Formats: sequence, C-alpha cells, structure tokens
Amino acid sequence: MVSWRYITSVIPIGAMFAMTLWLGNIAYLYISVAFAQMLKALVRIIPSPYCVPVAVFFLGAAAGLEAMSCKMFTIMLAISIGVVVASYGEISISWVGVVYRMGGVVGTQYTTVQSFFKGFTRLRPYPLILLPFTALAGVVAYNNHKLEKEIWSCGLHDPTRRQFLKHDLLIELNSATIGKLPLLPSPSSPRRLIEGAVASLLAACRTPDHLLQVQSRVVAHGLHRDPFLAPRFAAASFRCGAPAIAHRSFDQIPEPTTVLYNVMFKGYNAAGLRRGALALFRRMRRRGVLHNRFTFPLVIKSCSGASVEGEQVHCLAIKSGVEACGFVVPALIEMYSSDGAIGSARKVFDAMPERNVVTWTAIISAYLSVSNVQSARELFDQTVERDVILWNTIVSGYARCGDMATAMELFALIPDPDIIAWNTILLGFANVGNLTACECLFGEMPERNVFSWNGLLGGYAHHAQYYKVLDVFNQMLCSSDVKANDATLVTVLSACARLGALEMGRWIHSYAKSIGLNANVYVGNGLIDMYAKCGCIDDAVEVYNAMPRRDLITWNSMIGGLAMHGRGVEALQLFNKMKSISERPDGITFVGVLSACVHMGLVEDGLMFFRMMTEDYKIVPWIEHCGCMVDLLSRAGLLTEALGFIRKMPMEPDCVIWNSLLRACQIHKNVVLAELVLNQLTRLVPDDVANYIVLSNIYGASGRWKDAARMKQIAKQKSAEKTPGCSLIEVNSQVVEFFSTDARHPQTWKIYKVLEELTNVLKLPAVEVELIELCMFDS
Repeated sequence: MVSWRYITSVIPIGAMFAMTLWLGNIAYLYISVAFAQMLKALVRIIPSPYCVPVAVFFLGAAAGLEAMSCKMFTIMLAISIGVVVASYGEISISWVGVVYRMGGVVGTQYTTVQSFFKGFTRLRPYPLILLPFTALAGVVAYNNHKLEKEIWSCGLHDPTRRQFLKHDLLIELNSATIGKLPLLPSPSSPRRLIEGAVASLLAACRTPDHLLQVQSRVVAHGLHRDPFLAPRFAAASFRCGAPAIAHRSFDQIPEPTTVLYNVMFKGYNAAGLRRGALALFRRMRRRGVLHNRFTFPLVIKSCSGASVEGEQVHCLAIKSGVEACGFVVPALIEMYSSDGAIGSARKVFDAMPERNVVTWTAIISAYLSVSNVQSARELFDQTVERDVILWNTIVSGYARCGDMATAMELFALIPDPDIIAWNTILLGFANVGNLTACECLFGEMPERNVFSWNGLLGGYAHHAQYYKVLDVFNQMLCSSDVKANDATLVTVLSACARLGALEMGRWIHSYAKSIGLNANVYVGNGLIDMYAKCGCIDDAVEVYNAMPRRDLITWNSMIGGLAMHGRGVEALQLFNKMKSISERPDGITFVGVLSACVHMGLVEDGLMFFRMMTEDYKIVPWIEHCGCMVDLLSRAGLLTEALGFIRKMPMEPDCVIWNSLLRACQIHKNVVLAELVLNQLTRLVPDDVANYIVLSNIYGASGRWKDAARMKQIAKQKSAEKTPGCSLIEVNSQVVEFFSTDARHPQTWKIYKVLEELTNVLKLPAVEVELIELCMFDS
C-alpha cells in the first residue's frame, strides 16, 4: 500500500519539479530556485508546508478523493520534518506572502496531482506551466522580501545580470498571469513593479534588436501607452540609434504628455534631426498640449541654423512669459550666436533683469564662438560670481586663438583648477605646436583622465610625430589605470596607418575587442583605413562587413581602400550600393570613385562620374578630383585632352598633376609636351631631381643624347643639394627610423649588405627589362 501511494502521489509531485528543471531553459531554472526558497520561507508559520504532498493529502481527504491513512500521514510528516530541519532559519517571510504563495502553490499542485490520481491518460499541460509562474506571480505581487528585491532590483540593475538579459531581455515578464494583474494604487502594486522592471530593462538596451524585443513584450502586456514607460522607451530608442522606432511608438500614443514631447525634442536634437523636432513642436501646438519651462530650451536648440523659426519660438516664449527664465535665456543666446547674430544675443542678455553665472557664461561663449576675444574678456571682467565653468570658458577661448600666454595667466588665477582646465591648456599647447610645453604640463598634472592622454596623443599626431603617438599609447596602457576610448584608438590607428605599423594595428584591433569598442563606428573606420594603408585590404573588408552601423566615412574609407588596391570593380559596386540606400556621397567619395576608374582605365565612366559629381550632387571639384581626371586621360594616351582639362581647372594645378602628365609623356614619347610640363614643374618644385631624370629618359628614347646628358648633369647637381631622405619601418612591433647615407644605425653593415645583394639582383638583364616595363606602365 505504501509503495503504491509512493508511486501514485510522491513520485508524480517530484516529477513535476524535475520536468520543470529538465525541460525548462535558464529562466525556468532561476524561477525554480526562487520557488524552492519561497517554500522554505513557510517553515516559521506552518509546521510542515514545504513538503507539499502533506497539503495535497489533507485536501484530497477533505474533498473525499483520498482515504485518510495514519500510516501514510506519518511517512509524509517524517519527510516534512527533515526538510524543516534542513531549511530552518534560512529566510524570513511575511504573512501576506505566505498566504498568497501557499494558496497558489497548493492549488496548482492539487489540480495536477488529482489528475494523476484520477487516472487521466493524457495530462493537461497548463498546471505544469503555471507551476513556476505562480511562484513568480507571488514574487512580483509582494515586494516585501529579499528574494523579490534580488530578482526585480539586483537582477535588473546589476551589469552581470544585464549580460544575461541581452539575449532575452523580458524573459521574467513572459507570463500571462502578470500581464493581467490589476493596477493597484499602492506604490508596491504589481503594475508599479512591472513598470520599474521594464524601465530598468530599457536602460539595459544597447541595440535596436534589444529595443524591439522589449517593445513586443510591452505591447503584449498593454504597457506601450503607459505614461511612465513611454518617455523612457523613447529615450532608449534614441540612445540605441533608432529614432524611427521612437517616432512610431510616439504616434501610437493618443494623448502624449509634455514630458514625452520633451524627450522627443531632446532625442531629435541629439540625432541631428532638428527639422523633425520643429515639426513635432508645431504638432504639439496644434494639439493644444501645454509646454513647460524645459520645452522651450529644447525647441530653441532645434532652431540653430533656422533663424526664422528661432525668432518665432522666441516670440512665443515672450508671450508665454518665460523669456527671462534661467533655462531659456542661455538657449536663446546660443541660438543667435550659432547663426552669427551676436547682436541679437547681446540684446537678449541685456534685457535679462537678473543675471547669474550661467547667463554670463553663455554670452561670453557666444563672443568666443565668433572669435571676439576682446568683448568676451570685457564681459568676463564685469562678472562678480565666477565658477570653474566660466573660468574654463575664457581660458579655452584664448587657447583656441593661440594666445597661450594670456591663457596661462588666467589659468594661474583659477582658485582650484579642475582636470578640464588642465586639459584645456594641454590642448592649447598641442594645437600651437609647443609640444615641449605640452609634455611639461602633462607631467605636472595632479590627475589625468582619458582626455588628458588624448590631448597629448592628438598633439603628436597633428604634428606628424607618429612614432611618439605609439610610445605615449604604450605608456598609457602600462603606467596608468586609464581606459582608452574610441578617440584614443582612432588616433593611434591613424598613426599606425601612417607608419605602416601593421602588427601594432592588429594588436589594437584585439584590444578594441577586449574593451568592447570593436563595434564602434569610429574605431571601425580607423581599422578600415589602417588595414587598407598597410596593404591588408581583405582585413579591411572583414571589418567593414562586421560593422553593425556605418556612416559616410565608412563608405569613403572602404571605396578608397579598394580603389587604392586596384580592386576598382568592387569599389564601384560599393558606390552603387551606397547610392541604393540613399547615402549621399561627398567629395571624398568621388575621389575614391575616380581613383577606381583610373586604375581600371575607365575613361568614359570617369567622365560620367565627374559630371555626376558636379551636376547631380553640386560638388565643386577639388584639386584631387582634377588630378584623377588628368591621370585618367594621360594614362589613356589622351595627352591633348589632359592638357586642355588642366587649362580649364578652376584652381592652379599643383606638381602632382603636372607629374602625372610628365609620366604620360614618357610612356607615349611626347618630347614637346614633356618640355612644357618640365617648365611648369621647375617653377613649382625646382629642386625635384626626379623630373629632370624623367625628361632625360625621354630625350634618350628619342635619340637626343646631348639633351639627355645635360638633364642628367642638372639632376646630379640638384642631388648634391638635396636633403637626405628619411624612412620608417616596423620591426618586431617597434618602429625604426633611418636616413639616407646614415651610418648611425647599430645594424648599418647588415642593411648595406642586403642592399648590395638586392642591387646585384636588379642588375640582372631579365629583372632590368621587367623594371623598365613596370616603370613605363605605372608612374
């Protein structure tokens, strides 16, 4: 009898728990653990509630479905006592939670067990499904226990748990029971708890996919129109770079609040969609939604570059009586100054009855934005109250103008300069090229952040000291706790591209992955540029394909890199793909496109793209565009057309353009045009020896040996006066610098030995013929 009861009652109940664990995913595992802890909480109130078979047994006996057996009761009670001893004192509970949980758990299990007892051949699935969700409903409904706080607070606010939530952000809300919970007025009501949980999940979203997942669950539970969640969802949409999602969700709300409108204004401004913000403001006015003091600064910011709309919003602010508000005045000053209307900005400032340090800072910044340092200084001297932001503003104004002497004088007067003030002076010295002072100031800084290191790195990069950039970056990683950001990596990757430091660039790529910046669009652009310039175009393509988001620089870098490596077909295909997604090309884009045409010899296509640039996109040709066209025509042997194009150029041709034509004259043996080109080159770069050598070769190919000898003599004289060349090479992740005819390198004898061997190889007849053909083919 005992065995039969054990098989028909105890084992089915255990099987329910086991199947919940075995068949459930990781979320069910979390829920089951919470369920076990919840049942242990009942120990202090009820003698043996943990072992649910006891409760089921009594309920079955009371309903007449079970035969009362003292022997069976004794066995179950013994099991329960063992659980009581094991779990005593582990957790505290409340009466309300006990009653709710016990009722839900016992009721659910009673239904399921009775299904077994009645001998149903097919078990209805809903009791097993409701089993973990009933426990979760109790957790959500009564947030008065440390377990609930762990699930609904720590679990959603802890970064480690957020990593788990990335793949299924709302798995905790996947319950129809929770979605139907009523809205209670109590602060601890289920609705309020769900709102707080969803708000935390929205803060954890980092991609549009995460956002859409949250949105689908929120809509399913009828929370998409919730006045508490709607502004947070809109803010998360803009933060994830999905303004379209924010706009669609906004349109689904019948009566948007002022707070939601303000969030939309702020998001549109951050995304650069200022016209959209103004259109939304007109819509807000038509609907009669009242604005508050935070609305006008956000809308005014959208009017930068739109003077008419800005004046209209200013008039509306006057009618609304908020013109003199401390939030509105700085926004008006910034708006007028951004449009160059500094006089209007000054009128707004003068009309303000009471001025604070914020308004003083705004008007001083306005004058500095138009490089009127004198007026800014006059206003600064009139201020009574000065905070660190005002000090930093005036110091940065002098630093941007290059007046570092005055900037240092003001910096010395700051009572307690913060790190922003130090960084401002550091950037000032870097911009004027005083790297010695920059290094000294960097060493004196009481503390350094990532912007301090970026300032020093940027100074070296701006003045072409790329090997110094790599040294400082290594120092930053080894001797400080500062974590690099995207600007740091972009600067260092640019230095690697200039130096050809491929191994260092690969290491930075791995480092970017380790700190989570490999998906950053700016870092991705830097990696594409670095790999392309270091000769690894396949790696650049791989980075491009892996980028989740691309901007115009991404397209330009990839098109230019493919063109530079002779893969013109792919470059033009990428350009067509760029146009198909309505990405507007700029001048840099067409430099890459025209370069691709040059490498492929597509004269007609090149002319077509040049016309497209000037006529369709209204881009004024740069000298780089003209250089590509001259090179394209010259390589095709259209020397007369190339010369005619040069003469029609809107700017004076530089030595690069004339050199392209000179190399073409060498290939096509046009002596007359070559002499004309050399005269132009002599005027621009009189000391360039290569030009005389090219003309000497042209004379030799035409049989004019005396003229060839004369050109070689001139080249020999110029070569004696030439500054020795310098080169850099990466060896074992170290950049080595060496000069022409330099004997200071510690391995000079090895270098010259290798050069001698290479020279002997180049003198071989077969190699010499190949070199001549190569020089004639590619200038």
